[in-house]
Amino acid sequence: MAVLYDKLSPSFINLDLKGRSQEEIVEGLVETLVGAGADLDPEEAVRETLHRERLGGTGLEAGVALPHAKLSSAKEVWVAFGRSKKGVDFGALDGVPARLFFLVLGPKDSPEEYLGTIAHISRLMSKEDLRKALLESRTPDDVISAIREYEEAKG
Repeated sequence: MAVLYDKLSPSFINLDLKGRSQEEIVEGLVETLVGAGADLDPEEAVRETLHRERLGGTGLEAGVALPHAKLSSAKEVWVAFGRSKKGVDFGALDGVPARLFFLVLGPKDSPEEYLGTIAHISRLMSKEDLRKALLESRTPDDVISAIREYEEAKG
């Protein structure tokens, strides 16, 4: 995967997710993507993402979750970013509720870009200064700028 900021547009970002459960967070992120024109089946996206979540929590440490799924309806990799004020348990090893969410949905028949995107986001989210910038972002453009700045500066 080249860079994450190329996959995000302001309409794929929800800075005020209202969900209090994994299901509600995933539904909110899928709604954000589909509402912004992502060409995929929303029911399949929610069902497969929650199925994947039951196989093993996608909570990373330090308040980040990375729910993801491969879909027959997806023709390309889609990424949504969301933020929750309260935080939701996504099964992170450190027990910290997730407040920053990246939903990654990709086609079943080409896992390379999908897996590369997940690995790239996971590496980026290990950086405390970037997590802090995402928590403090006021607009979707701020989110994209923070990610772009980090990717361009640190590679």
